[in-house]
Amino acid sequence: MMNLLLVVMMTAGWDAVLRVETDRRVEVSTKTERVRGTLVSANEMAVVVRTKAGEKLLEKAEVKRVKVADPGKRGRNGMIGTAIGLGAGLGLGFAVCPGCANEGNGAKYVAPLGAAGAGAGAAAGFLPTPYSTIYVSQ
Repeated sequence: MMNLLLVVMMTAGWDAVLRVETDRRVEVSTKTERVRGTLVSANEMAVVVRTKAGEKLLEKAEVKRVKVADPGKRGRNGMIGTAIGLGAGLGLGFAVCPGCANEGNGAKYVAPLGAAGAGAGAAAGFLPTPYSTIYVSQ
């Protein structure tokens, strides 16, 4: 479903950029740079993005890709990161001391490394803002 939505949005062309509401977080990639900030305005010729350094005018002819912040994906990415980190931590815990289970200390390394892996995976998944591509130049 999401792939279909992405294909429809990308085929809409520059019109998708024109429909983005102002003050939305965007990432605009040109042939020479990548600019992240909030959208000030967009028209048929250019897009204006407000960055920490000030407003930047990017000509449509130079724009290769436009992405908008999609915080709705943050939960999904966080859950995936947590699951991967947990699995890696549990696997590492078993690998560190494979004989510990036979000695009655099976969770000696498994539990702490599993928790640490889950924490690292959650941070990697929940913290960065995910972006969705709405325009790719032809």
